[in-house]
Amino acid sequence: MKIFFVLLIFGLLKWNAINCEIITVDSIRSIIPYINQETIVFFAPQAFTRPLSTIGDERWGKYAKDILEDIDLDPELFEKIEKRYIDHFPKEVSEEIIFPYLEILNRRNIIVVNENMSHVISNLDALEEWASLQLILVDTSYDALVQVEEALSTSNFTFKTFHYQPKYKDNFDPSLGTIEFLNVFERGIYLTDGEAANLMPIDRTVNYELLLKRKLLDHINN
Repeated sequence: MKIFFVLLIFGLLKWNAINCEIITVDSIRSIIPYINQETIVFFAPQAFTRPLSTIGDERWGKYAKDILEDIDLDPELFEKIEKRYIDHFPKEVSEEIIFPYLEILNRRNIIVVNENMSHVISNLDALEEWASLQLILVDTSYDALVQVEEALSTSNFTFKTFHYQPKYKDNFDPSLGTIEFLNVFERGIYLTDGEAANLMPIDRTVNYELLLKRKLLDHINN
């Protein structure tokens, strides 16, 4: 239980420095200029939505990482834990313009594929019929883009990868992420920020950073 508890939080905060070959964008508008009749576009499914919970905000991941930096865990388990939990949190469309843009691309007969990067990697042979086209790959996961770049680097494909990071709300409160994390682990409940805020005491007397540290230490020591 103690390992699983800590792995959950690390799975939710996984992040890395951006590789110079991967283009970071915060809007689909920034990708459109790279798309033409000579491209095929792969959008990871998670690129279409963003979480309604602070726990899915990359800033909360960095906040939690600072708290847990002294805990030694196996990084290979991060992705497994992330897949198990993060997809269950409430979401909204990442940008209002995303689906109208996809419709425009469809009308222009530009191939758009909704697929995870891992599936792209495992099906490269099937993509050979499109070898003359440049691949445009869009994902919110930096690690997934690194992996697909490594696979494509030994192929005949030309490609560009985009780390899509839609803008989050300005009023970031890490306490909300802590409440959401504790609720999903201890109660199996996936909260939005609004629901998490309703669980806060009105006088804000709870120190959520200390609470998170204490909960982690309790599970590590038991």
